[in-house]
Amino acid sequence: MQSDDREAWQATMQVEIDSLAAHQTATIVPRSAAGDSPIIPLMWTFDVKVDTNGDMMQHKAHVVTRGNIQHHIGGYGKMFAPVLKSTMRNTLFAVSAHFDWEICQADFKGAYLNGVLTTPVFVEQPTGFDDPATPRATHIMQLNKLLYGLKDSGQVWYDTLSTFLIEIGFTRSQVDNALFYKLNGNTRTYLGIHVDDSMIVGNDLKTLTKLEETLNAKFPMKILSDISYFLGLTITCDRAVHTLSITQPAYIKDVIRLCGLEHTRTAPTPLNPGTHLGCKQCPTTDVEKAEMAGIPFRKALGQLLWIANGHRPDIQFAVSLLSQFVANPGHAHWDALKHMVQYLSGTQDWRLTFGTTNNGLHGYSDESFGDPDLDWRSMTGYAFMLFGSTISWHAKKQSVVALKTAEAEYIALSTATHEAIVIRLLLRALWRLRYPNPNAC
Repeated sequence: MQSDDREAWQATMQVEIDSLAAHQTATIVPRSAAGDSPIIPLMWTFDVKVDTNGDMMQHKAHVVTRGNIQHHIGGYGKMFAPVLKSTMRNTLFAVSAHFDWEICQADFKGAYLNGVLTTPVFVEQPTGFDDPATPRATHIMQLNKLLYGLKDSGQVWYDTLSTFLIEIGFTRSQVDNALFYKLNGNTRTYLGIHVDDSMIVGNDLKTLTKLEETLNAKFPMKILSDISYFLGLTITCDRAVHTLSITQPAYIKDVIRLCGLEHTRTAPTPLNPGTHLGCKQCPTTDVEKAEMAGIPFRKALGQLLWIANGHRPDIQFAVSLLSQFVANPGHAHWDALKHMVQYLSGTQDWRLTFGTTNNGLHGYSDESFGDPDLDWRSMTGYAFMLFGSTISWHAKKQSVVALKTAEAEYIALSTATHEAIVIRLLLRALWRLRYPNPNAC
């Protein structure tokens, strides 16, 4: 290791090894014990944890399995594990702000280590940490518990956690399987799960504290008290006026640096008025493709997509439009992306605020008719608001070609109606809130 921070990284690696040993994650066995079973290699991953301003807080190192190797050799079951949808997260934010409920956060420590394997899995020993008495050349590890990187780790961890939550009286939402709730008289508690991150919402602080203690006794947790930073979102609560605001300043600064636009002028709109993007602007020769090879279009667009889905519905259409060229972008597409980053640079302090009014559920739907340069498929867009704040938004190319504007409108309205039904079911089942069909226009 040649990093200037190698001592910090080595200390972090030792913490990871000690954690695996404390959890009795694996047993050292001779290579012959594997028989015909595949032996999966391990690798180290390194990352730094940052605060809301993007400044480094902590070095993080994890031993993970080579899941890409496991894909070829097999030996795994179901891989799907649900995570909290953004619509459900925003609905929790809106309701908690409007009713002045408590909202806390907690992280599960080594979440996957809590999952128990039902079939034997054999892996190599971590590089640089094998015991001389049981060297890597003759010994391997048989996993007793999950490790990050295994194809089915997420599914097993989710099953383990959801089973326990149901045992202590929670109900799994049929609308979003990563959302659990418990209604006990006038006391209401909601728990949203995103792998090892959790968001706990309720109208009684003592009940939330007791839940944290119960979960911590079963699965060790890092309890972070009132929510302030969740999945890259910086969260600010103003309980005096019953509002909650979210923003993503660190992500916006990252994409500005990635595009080299720290000192450039800002833009007033996500796309330059009059911009017409199509497949004709994609590179066609090897020389043109080579010119674009070193440009981080795909990475920057991925960061913009995360920002758009997180708290910026105003750039959702522009991001969806540019996503159609991610496989073969041209200079015109890169210029349009940089224009959007310039727009974010000038609006990076903008926040999405929840709980600003007493208005119920409202929905809006629209379409952008198909373009011959974009295979004639129209774009669907919708937005839903609850208590004056946007909780769900969407901009995506339609799956079929509409022959008339009216057809594209009906397709867009159908998609929006589906989302309206989901939101109404959620409000009715979890909060006993009933609203008429939202206005759609």
